[in-house]
Amino acid sequence: MLPEILGDLLNSHVNTVRIMLCGLRLPEVTQENSVCRELDLSECRGVSGSALQAVLTGALPALECVMLTGIPEVSNSLLAEMGLGLPLRHISIGLCTAVGDEGLRGLAAACPQLLTLRADQCVKITDDGMVALAESCKELQVGVVAWEKLM
Repeated sequence: MLPEILGDLLNSHVNTVRIMLCGLRLPEVTQENSVCRELDLSECRGVSGSALQAVLTGALPALECVMLTGIPEVSNSLLAEMGLGLPLRHISIGLCTAVGDEGLRGLAAACPQLLTLRADQCVKITDDGMVALAESCKELQVGVVAWEKLM
């Protein structure tokens, strides 16, 4: 039943979809005519990398804003691939601990139109990744990368 509900939502004129399925499997989303512009998957731990890839690499062609905060399955390769062919302008990847400079370089190359990036506590991101992002994303207005050192 959940895949049908999600499919109906994505085929409607809903601009934002927030999915709170912590611990559940993300249903496949392949509606190519979706007008969904925002997708919030924050804290949806346990979502498979392949499900994330299916949703974030073209299944939602109008997607401008993606919130993936707290999903450890978000990888460098996913970050680089998800921008290809999507008009992404706002991305939140806070607490996505597998993401580093390689992912930021890929994202920067795929999303030169990016306006904001939140990457709080992504401890593998260094100045090199932020420089690559700034050089490629000329419209970037906000880039937040912050972390606390544990004593």
